Amino acid sequence: MLMIEQFLTLSIILPLIGSLIEIFLRRGVALSVLTSITLMILIFLLFHVSAQIVIPYFRYGDVVFELLIDKTWITYALAATLIILLVEVYSIGYLWDDYRRGWFFFFSGLMHFGTLLLLFAGDLITITIAWNILELCSYALIGHWYRDEPERYVGEGLKFRDMTLLWSPSSAAYRAIVITSLGTSSMLVASCIAYSLTGSVLLKSLTHVKSTIFYILILLSILVPSAQIPFTEWLFTAMAGPTPASAMIHSTTLVNAGAFTIFKIGSYAPCMHGIIMTIVLIYVLLSTIISGIIGLASREVKVILAASTTIYVGLLLYVSLLYWITHMSILLILGLIILLAHGLSKACLFMTCGYTMHLAKTRFLDEVKVFLRFKPSFIALILASANLFGVVVPSLGFLMTEMSIEYSPPYTIPLLLISHIISIALLMKIILTFWDLRRRGVESIDEVEVKDLTMEVPTLVMMVLPYVLFVIFHPYVKLTILTGVSLSIAMLTIIACMYLKSRVKSVRVLKVRLGLPYVIDKLFGGGFRKLCILIYHASSILDNYIHGINILRIASRIRSIDLKIDYRLHIRGPRVFVEKLCRIVNRIHIDKVVRDLAYISTIIVIVMMVVVIVLLLL
Repeated sequence: MLMIEQFLTLSIILPLIGSLIEIFLRRGVALSVLTSITLMILIFLLFHVSAQIVIPYFRYGDVVFELLIDKTWITYALAATLIILLVEVYSIGYLWDDYRRGWFFFFSGLMHFGTLLLLFAGDLITITIAWNILELCSYALIGHWYRDEPERYVGEGLKFRDMTLLWSPSSAAYRAIVITSLGTSSMLVASCIAYSLTGSVLLKSLTHVKSTIFYILILLSILVPSAQIPFTEWLFTAMAGPTPASAMIHSTTLVNAGAFTIFKIGSYAPCMHGIIMTIVLIYVLLSTIISGIIGLASREVKVILAASTTIYVGLLLYVSLLYWITHMSILLILGLIILLAHGLSKACLFMTCGYTMHLAKTRFLDEVKVFLRFKPSFIALILASANLFGVVVPSLGFLMTEMSIEYSPPYTIPLLLISHIISIALLMKIILTFWDLRRRGVESIDEVEVKDLTMEVPTLVMMVLPYVLFVIFHPYVKLTILTGVSLSIAMLTIIACMYLKSRVKSVRVLKVRLGLPYVIDKLFGGGFRKLCILIYHASSILDNYIHGINILRIASRIRSIDLKIDYRLHIRGPRVFVEKLCRIVNRIHIDKVVRDLAYISTIIVIVMMVVVIVLLLL
């Protein structure tokens, strides 16, 4: 037992040690090696831990902080570590000549440490500390290019009221940490409420908590890092960071923190009233649909991928809430499948598209002038997207879609299918753009440098793994009528996207559609020809109706509404509050006291982090 505890502590500490080493070595190799060792330790623990193990690491009176280890969370940690390792290897080549690569690897290792601390946390305070670590690292990684070069900006530069939709890495990082801090603050207040009611902050003491305010704060706290409406915009602007940072944040770390927390709390705390949870489930699914439509109105590749992330993170959050309601253990397995299917494919997509945008020297989809004709990158784009489409049966994406529908209440299935359609449309928008480039014969880039291998190998591994891991999870496949429905809808969505993208003039359509019927008419008579003409007219009417629906205009209107909410919540509201606060401070002349309090609060947070690290080392 003692050896198991030592190995667990070592697996949490190794990423932190690697991050400290990288401040001096600055190449990412040491961090990748230590992350690989962490991966092997977690595999060892997976086969040697049979029951839940509790490891108290801090005690002060009645207050106890502890770590919980069992097969479920070891598996989640193993999946997260695998994805993070591949991203770190990719980062070695991507940041080969970067001016801050040492700090990037430092915060990458620290973010891995925070993720493992969250997954093994056994109390609310440890969860809150882990959230703070993830927020700090996200802030640092998003604002990695602190010189704010114009090519690092995100946004199209449009004017919205007195706000320009153009953010530098520094401003995007500031937005991210300010908005996500709202979730951490809610979690901290909820922890205080739980302590006042039970005298403990341990997760197992939540069985006696029946406070409505506690649950409302928990629900609010998980919506913020999960980037659900109205907290979506911070994730879109976070695309100002480097591609590996986006891949890490979107696949395994901060955006999944809310779902991980609900899985942990839902194992102990009683669920809220059924009607309230039903409303929350529907709200999460509607939020994914709205975020996806907003993404359709964007021209930026990484913003489109960010909109796709909100859909799959919302799905993981939805499954965690279902687990809280039903306590079905199969939903924990489904959550793991979603984490692997989305994490691997989305990280692969960020790497592929980020590398292509880097070569094309543009972040806008319609300005790309290069095509990687013979590189594996385009194949990776297709296979990673196909996994998320759920149309390839031997893939985790198929399992994710099928099981999500199978274990969902009937009233949520239509919303699930709509969000699935929008997620396919988002990725098809990128795929068809590159496919058009291939047909137009634009410039092809075929050369491979040594540093490119460190980017292509992780990309190829992430491309293949969702299909290989299907072998492990295939016993959970249970084909139903809804499986055929979801596959049919996915295929029809892909065909519709291809048709709407490559539509041609009616004269050409007439020749293509009636060419074969004329040949058949010569052989079989005129009845078939009349039938084909009737079908053609009907399809033309339907075609005109479909093209009359301007989805981009609808998406733009929805995004303007979202921006209004974002403007009032995150810009106008804080600005008015700060102005009033400054007037009060200037009136009573306590600006020095306020500044000192700010310094003290910052020092307290840092000391708490250091104490936790020292206690883990002991």
